[in-house]
Amino acid sequence: MRKVPIHKTLIELGFLTFANAQSEGRLFPRAKLGSDGTYSQYYSKQWRTIADKAGVYTKKSVFHSFRHSFIDACRNAKIPDWTCTGFVPVRCSC
Repeated sequence: MRKVPIHKTLIELGFLTFANAQSEGRLFPRAKLGSDGTYSQYYSKQWRTIADKAGVYTKKSVFHSFRHSFIDACRNAKIPDWTCTGFVPVRCSC
């Protein structure tokens, strides 16, 4: 299990109650496993559709570009590694 910060507005809206009510071991149990074996496949396709409509999609900008942009920003700002890795599921070597 990974610890992530939760915005206070989400807490006020009942997100913790929602999370604690999940009994299937996954935070979003309705998320379907994609044909590629990941739960993110559907969301990646949705992101591409939205980014394309907004005119910001390129072949180089994929859903995980956000994670890589964050890692790069941490590295450039010389943010300690332990801070950066709390937000991404891989070691970022900031």
